[in-house]
Amino acid sequence: MRKILLVLAVLGFGWSVYAYWSHIQVARGISPPGCTLSATFRCEDVLASPYARWLGIPVPLWAMGYYAVLIWSVVRTSRHRGWRLWVVWWALLGVTVSGALLWIMQTRIQATCPICLVGDGIILAFLAGAVWAFRVDLRHWRDGWRSAAALRRGVTFSLIGLLFLLWWGYPSVPNERSSAADTQRLPPVSGTAGFSRPPESDVEDICATATVPPEWQSVLQQLPPPVQIPHGMCTYISGGPRSPIQIVEFSDFQCPFCARMAFIFERLIARYGDRLGIRFCHFPLDAACNPAIQHPPGPHPLACQLARIAECAARAGKFLQVHNEMFLYQREIQAWLAGRIPGSTLATELSACAERPEIARRVEAQVQLGIELGVRATPTVFFNGHPLPGGVVPAGVLCRLIQQSVATQSGEPPADDHARREENTMARKWKQVIQTERAPFPVGPYSQAIRVGPWVFLSGQIAIDPATQQMVQGSIEEETERVMQNLLAVLEAAGGTPDHLVQVTIYLKDIHDFPKVNQVYARYVGERPPARATVAVAALPKDARVEIAAIAYIPET
Repeated sequence: MRKILLVLAVLGFGWSVYAYWSHIQVARGISPPGCTLSATFRCEDVLASPYARWLGIPVPLWAMGYYAVLIWSVVRTSRHRGWRLWVVWWALLGVTVSGALLWIMQTRIQATCPICLVGDGIILAFLAGAVWAFRVDLRHWRDGWRSAAALRRGVTFSLIGLLFLLWWGYPSVPNERSSAADTQRLPPVSGTAGFSRPPESDVEDICATATVPPEWQSVLQQLPPPVQIPHGMCTYISGGPRSPIQIVEFSDFQCPFCARMAFIFERLIARYGDRLGIRFCHFPLDAACNPAIQHPPGPHPLACQLARIAECAARAGKFLQVHNEMFLYQREIQAWLAGRIPGSTLATELSACAERPEIARRVEAQVQLGIELGVRATPTVFFNGHPLPGGVVPAGVLCRLIQQSVATQSGEPPADDHARREENTMARKWKQVIQTERAPFPVGPYSQAIRVGPWVFLSGQIAIDPATQQMVQGSIEEETERVMQNLLAVLEAAGGTPDHLVQVTIYLKDIHDFPKVNQVYARYVGERPPARATVAVAALPKDARVEIAAIAYIPET
């Protein structure tokens, strides 16, 4: 029986490896095998949710550690009764956590992950097998408990650790189906009249400071051969066929990564205007209109319906409005379709049009075009016909491609970052907006930082992870680490270092956290720390425990 338990433990470890790989695939916009079985059994929503991380670590990585301990424990069961009791306890702990995660899926995310259910089944089978294999030891568990001090310590520490994780793991994660007013999870696209138009200086600075991730360097050095994409099949959201730069995006209105791509395009459109001809092509991950989806209905069972509504909106000259509302209310899309979002009635107005056969054929034609072009994930972007890797294309990559294309067409070499910053400073004259993707996007009417001459005024930062726009869940030290990383990312975007800081203000929800915050803070400010004030406050945004703002002096060169 021990061999069977060992096989189950190894199987569980292998499952956790696959779950982690699936987590990575979903982050790239790809639906892994076994991810979607029906409209209610889809792991994409679960793995893309903030609940898929505990203390910033993907849950499958926690599972890998759990099963590693389980394998090691099963191997040692032949030595002492205490180890056999420990294995039963460890399996019971796993079943408890699995049940809690299943409850979160059903009540908070309102979706079920088939991959996760397989893991639940493995640990449940292991618990049943362990109870049967060690039933004699369980009848005399009191003797084993008294005689095994290691068992008592292990149970105590694991229980304390579980309570700690439950308390600190998810304290402020919002309900995934909460009010549509909570738009901090989504890019700030306008829901009324097309893309919102941020100040041009803000957008210019994004391209001036955005960086190209290392994994994209090789792609930029040698783009794949261009392909021919016919005009007339997709909808332009900027420019037109005569625009010198042509970008085609295959997208899905239920795809959370497509919403992030929409934000990037919004900023680029505001920066370059009609010089960018950006076309939106439908590629719903929904078997109702996409034959590439092998397991109906697909990860996004409403995507085809949304695509048809968007096509009707394009005919009515309201494509941008519908485009932005769909992404804005992506988490509440059922309510949006039913017209229950105040001020958003376009879905009901266009529902009759969406049932017309010619509308369905137009969506299907775009899907077929995507299949012919090799589209496998959403979003997928083509730049001047060159296919880019599927998933979100970083703003720095698109800025670099646009600048190279403009330079090629004008016959001038592309300006380097320093020259762009000088040009932007002249255009803005005295006030420069600092913006970087390495820090959280502003969730209100403020900038990450403002530069006036050599002075840089950095807005207060809290522990929001810029990759997810969600609060870091952990200790006060971990929150402070994230805050300082965000603050210094903005400072670096302005061309500064910690040595340029001249004044810092720390806001604490609990002044008793000061020693721990101070210890982390000291590691970042160097040997010549700036002037500082520390203030205790009643509350901070998003229930943060620490917020830090700063002023820097960066001489102009």
